[in-house]
Amino acid sequence: MIEMAAHIAEACNEQYFACRFITVDADIEHNESVMEFYLKNGFVLNDEMNNKKRKVVSMREY
Repeated sequence: MIEMAAHIAEACNEQYFACRFITVDADIEHNESVMEFYLKNGFVLNDEMNNKKRKVVSMREY
């Protein structure tokens, strides 16, 4: 699904509009290992990690 989203973003860049990032909200409340999955697939954390009570972590891929 990540690869498909990247291809769609690239197609949009070529034909319609600019797409700079693909973002996800990693649901760490239900599955703590999901953040590792996204990190392994090239995503980085957004700056909002200061909020320790969050149940999801915002991440992006360039």
